Amino acid sequence: IYACLGGILPALLWLWFWIQEDKLHPEPRGRILLAFWAGMVAVPLVYPLEKWAVSHFGINASTYTVWAFIEETAKFVMAWLVALRTRAYNEPIDAPEYLITVALGFAALENTIFILDPLLSGHGYQSLVTGNMRFLGASLLHVVCSAILGYCIGREFKKKRLARNLWALAGL
Repeated sequence: IYACLGGILPALLWLWFWIQEDKLHPEPRGRILLAFWAGMVAVPLVYPLEKWAVSHFGINASTYTVWAFIEETAKFVMAWLVALRTRAYNEPIDAPEYLITVALGFAALENTIFILDPLLSGHGYQSLVTGNMRFLGASLLHVVCSAILGYCIGREFKKKRLARNLWALAGL
């Protein structure tokens, strides 16, 4: 319970902050919740791929690059599945908003897992420190990376498919 609270509540706090930025044309709350859950669903899908990367590259800079690509691709696919191909995506700012929401869902479950490990080993203080560091570090990194991708997608909102795809690839 503590790990879930420590992982999910901070992400919901960030989500509330970002939702406040779109008061003129707010997104449907159900779609936002779906995007958050989709980010959480991406975590168990990503971990086997990341383990594969470690088995092939070891732990080095290449591995971190592959991990980043895997995570960002998974978050993009989830955002595309639940929001970016629907009628809810009706203005350029929606792309960053949905990608940030997916990123926060991803960070919520990932943070929960990272907090749970030391907690189960009886290291409550280490779990608290890990939660605090991930709230400011990993959560923001997920948000910033997804916001950049969302910007690249949203910037080409009314352009032709080739331009949209090229900018999405550039953002990724």
